[in-house]
Amino acid sequence: MLGSSSKEVGEILRRIRKEKGLRLEDISDENISPATVSNIERGVPHVLPAKIGYLMDKLQVDTDDLRVRMSGVEKELGFLELKLTSIEALLDQGNHVEAEKKLVEFDGVSVDHPLTPQICYIRGRLYVKKKQWLKAEKELLNAIRLSEQNYNNIDVDAYNELGLISYYRNDLQAAIQYVNNGLEKYNPDGKRDHTFDVLVVNKISYLEKLNRIGEAFFILNDVWERKEEIKKPELLLHLYHLKVVLLRKTGYCVEALEVGLEGIQRGRLTTEYNRILHLWDALGSVYLRMNDLNSADVCLTHALSLEELISSKNYFVSTLTKKGILHMKKNEEKISEQYLQKAIAIGKEHHADVYLLDAFAFMGDLQSSLERHGDAVAFYRQALSIADKLDFKQKKHSILFRIIQSLQKTDSEELLTEIENMIEVQKEIKEDPLFNEII
Repeated sequence: MLGSSSKEVGEILRRIRKEKGLRLEDISDENISPATVSNIERGVPHVLPAKIGYLMDKLQVDTDDLRVRMSGVEKELGFLELKLTSIEALLDQGNHVEAEKKLVEFDGVSVDHPLTPQICYIRGRLYVKKKQWLKAEKELLNAIRLSEQNYNNIDVDAYNELGLISYYRNDLQAAIQYVNNGLEKYNPDGKRDHTFDVLVVNKISYLEKLNRIGEAFFILNDVWERKEEIKKPELLLHLYHLKVVLLRKTGYCVEALEVGLEGIQRGRLTTEYNRILHLWDALGSVYLRMNDLNSADVCLTHALSLEELISSKNYFVSTLTKKGILHMKKNEEKISEQYLQKAIAIGKEHHADVYLLDAFAFMGDLQSSLERHGDAVAFYRQALSIADKLDFKQKKHSILFRIIQSLQKTDSEELLTEIENMIEVQKEIKEDPLFNEII
């Protein structure tokens, strides 16, 4: 029946119904529900051909009528899809101003149009770029609802964007849940087949930030075996970055250097500067762990040299913090303080709590090394507040220990309270089934 489950057939039947001035409820009866009529019009694949035939009879449409209309509708929908692809490409390029101008053309498209899920998704992506989280969530949830059972993976892409919103809001648990929803909905036979790997790599990233190292490594090892199949250069470099970080965290520094240097060479063939920054930053962190301060300085200085090419300044919070640590290790306290102050300022401005936490903690370390124990405690408490909000138990324990060390040197009455707090966090960590994997 002319590809009777296609969105083109559905769109033709929708237009005929509208031409006749009929609502979904007007055309439904005991044999066909309003929901089934809506599914047919949206091109949902699982609808039985008999139901489509029944709807055609009710609308007094035969196969010849469909044939006459089909060519024009196919051409029109193809043209609109091309324009939407162009708008999405503008977002990929970082040109959300031009994308927003072009998207205005689709503002009047009705909710039952077959391309509405894609329009909602792109509009949601635009709001993500503009950091308008509530508007983005509304559009992305609409994309998921309207694309239900369409099997085109628009809903999967929308779940990925919702995960990114949660990450930007420092809610990593919600980010992982959205990723899991997307992986569950993914259709390997649908369009946008790159989305599966995007979700998987993002999940590894969120797990790493939560210090769930065992889970992250398990997933990464599976993806690493097929890394050459990954189509997006940005995604491949992200995978390299994550492997460097996980190897460093588990003490495999030599292996981390090998992976990082290979990733940097591959990055030179691209213009994916955000990921190139992350790789140089991660490599610098490995050299810091190995106490090779000169090599660490080369990597971190190069990372900072990319500032004009980077879309989001919050990426530099981590690198500036590491530069602060580097100069602390060189006993260059004044220079160290300057880098840590800049890291804290950018972290506050961009609400980059995941990175800001470390900047506060190491600023506390610097103040402690200078015997400014009151100032140290103040910075530690700011780090502790973020760790508590993010529920980073390991970091809470570490920061509480630092607070206690500083309070011991000031004879503060708060010492006993903080010791009790640290004991409580220790209990929580021991009850965590992942504790043994982490240490």
